[in-house]
Amino acid sequence: MKNFLFKKSPFLVFFSVILLISILMLNACSKQEKEVPNPSANDQSQSDFTLQKDSPELKLESTTQLREDDALITKLKNDEDATSLSAKMGKPQWDQTLVANYEKSDIKALLVPLTGGKTMIAFFGSSIENFKTMVLEIKAEGTSDIEDFSGGINIYVPSGEMLGGANYKHGKVLSIQKPTVLPNGRTDVNWSCFRRCFQNTWDRLPWYIRYGCGAAAGACFGGALPACAVTAGCVGGYAAGCLWVCR
Repeated sequence: MKNFLFKKSPFLVFFSVILLISILMLNACSKQEKEVPNPSANDQSQSDFTLQKDSPELKLESTTQLREDDALITKLKNDEDATSLSAKMGKPQWDQTLVANYEKSDIKALLVPLTGGKTMIAFFGSSIENFKTMVLEIKAEGTSDIEDFSGGINIYVPSGEMLGGANYKHGKVLSIQKPTVLPNGRTDVNWSCFRRCFQNTWDRLPWYIRYGCGAAAGACFGGALPACAVTAGCVGGYAAGCLWVCR
């Protein structure tokens, strides 16, 4: 019996070593974290395409209405981009301004309804220098059903030029507008990266309006303008995500 164990022991030792190595390799693999590159503001390489393959989205957590004399509104009124947008896109309804909070992020946004149904969105937060301001336009055909969205969604930069947009019919993309020349905007915003990032969201926005912004979108399409600001803030979660990765 002793001789038998002795003869077999080399095989047992070999098997044990292989088993131990396999366990260690599995543990090492499970602890590896996948790193996602963060493009700098000056990076125009193909790397920022791969980062946005699945467009980042910051989910709208809550909105709170602000008094018109709130310090944030006063600061935005004096912001050069906000002034430029107001002159080109519509008069701000400052007394209906909301502040939006996004989940798992320090990014917030001021949502300011403009005459004509557009919404000025001014993003801010500890990771964002100054306001990053843009206008989001959601045009539903008539009282478009959120179950089957038809209409258009457009984004404008502070110069008043369109950064991008899309038209929909029954929840499907009909066309995507992409300017051949990049519009002028703030020099501290990588609009090229932002546009490429947001380009990946156009086909999913009808679905997101339905399931992510349902109650607010339904009220907005029914004619309640304050609800349109909430809807813009909801859809703006994708814009917030793109600003974050393109900062």
